[in-house]
Amino acid sequence: LFIGYFNITGNPGTGKTHSAIGLGIKACEAGYKVLYTTIPTLVTELKESNDQKKLRAYERKFEK
Repeated sequence: LFIGYFNITGNPGTGKTHSAIGLGIKACEAGYKVLYTTIPTLVTELKESNDQKKLRAYERKFEK
């Protein structure tokens, strides 16, 4: 089950990482799996998951 995603943007030093960690902890406490990554890393990993088996394994990281 994929619930959703969000992207936090803003200037350096505005608390993006702090907020993301807090939201991630709450999601984990609610029983969800959390993936914290950067957009460039996510795009690279998705490109490298080019066959169906690898892509499905990668998608499982997002399941509850």
